[in-house]
Amino acid sequence: MSNLKVLLRIDLSTNNFSCVFPTTIEYNRLQDSLRNSIGDLTSLKSLDLSNNNFSGAIPIPLEKLLDLKDLNLSFNTLEGKIPRPFRNFLEVFNLISRGGFGSIYKARIQDGMEVVVKGFNLQYGGAFKNLDVECNMMKIIRHQNLIKIISSCSKDDFKALILEYMPHGSLGKCLSTSNYILDFFQRLHIMIDVASAVEYLHFGHSTHVIIHCDLKSSNVLLDDNMVAHFLA
Repeated sequence: MSNLKVLLRIDLSTNNFSCVFPTTIEYNRLQDSLRNSIGDLTSLKSLDLSNNNFSGAIPIPLEKLLDLKDLNLSFNTLEGKIPRPFRNFLEVFNLISRGGFGSIYKARIQDGMEVVVKGFNLQYGGAFKNLDVECNMMKIIRHQNLIKIISSCSKDDFKALILEYMPHGSLGKCLSTSNYILDFFQRLHIMIDVASAVEYLHFGHSTHVIIHCDLKSSNVLLDDNMVAHFLA
């Protein structure tokens, strides 16, 4: 595939590939190291190798991909420096909330997409465990009413998850302020959204039963269309 010099995008996600591909394939079982020949795909615009078993160093030739706008290497065991064009891809501009486990910020990535950064408080003894638990959980679950993890960041002095941004905020806020008036059908659809996601967590996997343990109105978030989501 490294000979495909004008390749822009290829999607082979959610299969059972186990051999090494130098391209964009998420949610498979790919392992071993990433090859330096990936730098030969000079027209590539999007590269998503998340949720695999890649290890070793992040290839330096990735810096040669000047047209590459979207890069996702999360949920692997890669190490090394992020390619220079992606080191400052986040613009953080608003603190949303702060708690014992950490802080939540509104941010923007390079393509203009608004996201939420959930930073973990490293002074809290369970911060590393919490991040590992959430990352491992998100590897195995996918549902339209669960908040999507876009990427993650794990350094010695900073650990965070980058999540979808929900512009209408929490259900709790909508129920307690006069700025939002939820009619009967909106409330009904929100209940169905939440129930659907809970059913998926409880029964959606033959080998995993996931119990949320902290499901409440302040943790249910609403998108542009008032569809309910929560973080598993």
